[in-house]
Amino acid sequence: MALVSKIDEISRSASIHDEVEASYNVVRNNGEIYVQVNTYGSPERKIKGKVSQSIQFSSEVIMDLYEIINKDF
Repeated sequence: MALVSKIDEISRSASIHDEVEASYNVVRNNGEIYVQVNTYGSPERKIKGKVSQSIQFSSEVIMDLYEIINKDF
């Protein structure tokens, strides 16, 4: 699990990854709000439905992502 507290743009190319299912929830802790995104791996995964990765985003990073979405999409 990782808590993302800062996000920066890089200028290198990236490839598109294989599709997976994901879920999210809003986590409230000590007055702070976070968004947690869980991914579940490929359909070929040995244990289906098990969380593969879990990433939490601070409210500051969520606002940064909001700006990125508004700018680039």
